[in-house]
Amino acid sequence: MNINVFNAIKTQLETLTSLKHVALWNNQFTNENQEVAHDFPNAFIEFANVEYGDTTNGVQSYSMDVVIHLGYKSFNTDDAAIFTYKQNIYDKLHTFSSTTSAYTTRLLRRREDIDYNHGDVQDYQLVFGATGKDFGVTTLPTTDATVTTLITNIDPQITNTVIRTDSPIT
Repeated sequence: MNINVFNAIKTQLETLTSLKHVALWNNQFTNENQEVAHDFPNAFIEFANVEYGDTTNGVQSYSMDVVIHLGYKSFNTDDAAIFTYKQNIYDKLHTFSSTTSAYTTRLLRRREDIDYNHGDVQDYQLVFGATGKDFGVTTLPTTDATVTTLITNIDPQITNTVIRTDSPIT
């Protein structure tokens, strides 16, 4: 996982003109009184449960959850607009993959959670799963291979006679 993955997701979310702010998650809803306030609705990107495994030559595989915290503030007693915003985010990110994050699979929605413990702010969390490979410290050779002569054998090596008589291949 790297900065390219974050930037690709952020850019994709910023195409939603209904969102007033998109940034990296830092528990903004709990710390809203101590931090710079952000307009609502907003979306914050969190990378959670990132697990790495070793492959070969320094390449590592990883799996992770990408949590989009949709922040919505409403003073109405019955306001269901958050469902429209969450559907718009789902439409933008489900199966999303970027050419700048070429080693990450498509984002696939895994679950949704709602955290109502922030006063008048709803924290609607859309959780997407992703896997990929990190080539950051690879020890693979960087020299391109060149084939000068390609020999192909178009004659069959096993003939009907060899099959039927169990004769050795010559």
